[in-house]
Amino acid sequence: MKARVRKTVRRTGISVIVLLIILVVGGTIYVYYTDRDVKQAPVKTVSTQSQPDQAVKPVKISANAPEGVAIQELTSPVSIGSEASLSVETDPGSKCTVTATYAGKVNTNPGLAPQIATDFGNVSWNWTIDSSVPVGSWPVQVWCVYNGRSGMVIGTLQVVK
Repeated sequence: MKARVRKTVRRTGISVIVLLIILVVGGTIYVYYTDRDVKQAPVKTVSTQSQPDQAVKPVKISANAPEGVAIQELTSPVSIGSEASLSVETDPGSKCTVTATYAGKVNTNPGLAPQIATDFGNVSWNWTIDSSVPVGSWPVQVWCVYNGRSGMVIGTLQVVK
């Protein structure tokens, strides 16, 4: 009985080894022949630059959408005698007014005149910080009105010597 079990184990071991050899040889032959005739596929490139005829178009705002106003850029700190700039984003066509107040006095600089937002909702102002402006932190308010709705944002302008 022991001889029969040994014979069966030996035959099974030999069978496993033969199968492994066949798999390795077959895999090697398969890889060799499939790699021989591989042709490089052409690479398709896609341009990420916009073409002149594909101009970016503004998005239409719903008539009942709330008025949004956000400061995109505010030059701060700014030195006395230097130019400050403010950019906001709002709804296209909004009428926007800016008020810069220094020590309780409203700045009347012509650069702070009311503006109408572009088709993309951008509005910007540039003005010179007058020598009479005191050093400190001062509020800059922007009010925008469109289609009977209004929105406001307040920024802080830091004036330094």
